[in-house]
Amino acid sequence: MWTLPIPPRDGSSDDLVTAFKRSRPGTDAYTLNSSETTAIDALYDRYDELNGRRHPDLAVPGFEEVLTQAIIRAYNETYPGGRIFELRNRLKLAAERCPFCGFAEISDLDHHLPVSEFGALAVYRRNLVPSCGPCNNKKRTAGRGNSAEELIHAYFDQIPNEKFFVATARLAQGALVVTLRVERSQSMSVELYERLKFQVERLDLSRRYRAAVNTLLLEQEAGFELAFGQGDPERLSAFLDLSAEKYAMRFGLNDWRTALLTSLAAESSFCAGGFRQALGAAGRASTNGP
Repeated sequence: MWTLPIPPRDGSSDDLVTAFKRSRPGTDAYTLNSSETTAIDALYDRYDELNGRRHPDLAVPGFEEVLTQAIIRAYNETYPGGRIFELRNRLKLAAERCPFCGFAEISDLDHHLPVSEFGALAVYRRNLVPSCGPCNNKKRTAGRGNSAEELIHAYFDQIPNEKFFVATARLAQGALVVTLRVERSQSMSVELYERLKFQVERLDLSRRYRAAVNTLLLEQEAGFELAFGQGDPERLSAFLDLSAEKYAMRFGLNDWRTALLTSLAAESSFCAGGFRQALGAAGRASTNGP
């Protein structure tokens, strides 16, 4: 969740060369000249220097409009049957789950900087982030120049290895209510903190976690029962702490599952047998926003 390995830069220009070839009846081929190839490489260099952040150099790279439009059309070649469909597959396979929400399956490629403003980057692999459909759709109108209203870049942003995504769990009338929120860690900049908070809010993650939380709890039911045994809340709490450690090792310190299980381990009423009520009312379990 949050970040992914940066795709290799090598071959990025070749993606365009391949996509520009005529592939279907009625489509126009486009042949890059040497100066255009140099300009595209310079644009990609500038994108990397800026870590994918909004900048006029990226929005208006000095290309002829005919080239920009050709690049925008070339993105269609990433779809099934297109000349660079393999690029789409390779990028999507780089993530087990959507990096924005951490639980949904990958279905889309998100343009980190939108094509509507940054058309020349439409096929740059480092501007294409695998995502789920709901996150991609909710992200579309984010940003627009306000640095605090931008989602983090899954490839370029440096996320501190400190706990900042936390959960609070409590039982209310037998149902489990979970609050997931971002807290600023010691080394986290104010700007990054604001952007992480905005991401959670913009993508409506707290509401969307409800079903994922219920699913995880139901999957763990047998483990909860075995750990609780004849009525040992401390043993169940230790089991939850150990489970949180395992999730942190696999998915990260700030994965939502890590945060949830850590919170449950500290919730005395849950560990004292309340988990049975929570599981019985799983359809009523809910999450609150930050």
